[in-house]
Amino acid sequence: MPFDLSKVKLERIEKGNSVRVEIRDKSTGELLEAYGEKVEPVITDVEAKNFVFPQNSGIYTTHTIYKERTDGAAVSRLYTVLTIYTYGSFRQIDKVNYTYWVEASSGPWELRDKYAITISRTGSFPTTAIETTGTATIVVTTNATVTGSFSIEYLKSIGFTVSYVNNNVYYLRKNISLTYVYSVY
Repeated sequence: MPFDLSKVKLERIEKGNSVRVEIRDKSTGELLEAYGEKVEPVITDVEAKNFVFPQNSGIYTTHTIYKERTDGAAVSRLYTVLTIYTYGSFRQIDKVNYTYWVEASSGPWELRDKYAITISRTGSFPTTAIETTGTATIVVTTNATVTGSFSIEYLKSIGFTVSYVNNNVYYLRKNISLTYVYSVY
């Protein structure tokens, strides 16, 4: 989603071989979006055992990327794990290893009906850009006496609907989706 740069604050957080970028509302400090990436070298078993690395050839790295979304206290992340080949200034995405959802916060909720796919933006692999799309359903289990971010009233106010009630236990649901593009250039 495009943001008005005069109304948001970007923060880049680096830790080791990982980086996280947070987009926050300047006036409230509310987290609007977050992205992350972790880069690790790919070393084959033969290379690791013999400590032999090809001369004058490129390198392969594994990039684990995600986009995060927050629905009250439920934080969900959509991950993509890629193998990228680099030789000098040349880069290409060789393959998608995995695409998956993760529950990134704790509480009385879970992700169900998870679906995620990553495609090449150029139509085939290797490529220079991918697009990841995912859908899921957040299911919260709560009761009428709970207050705060898992109260029934608050959850309804942020788009959850009651799907089932049994012995004062409420099950609330919200369908979510995320899409992002990753490019090596």
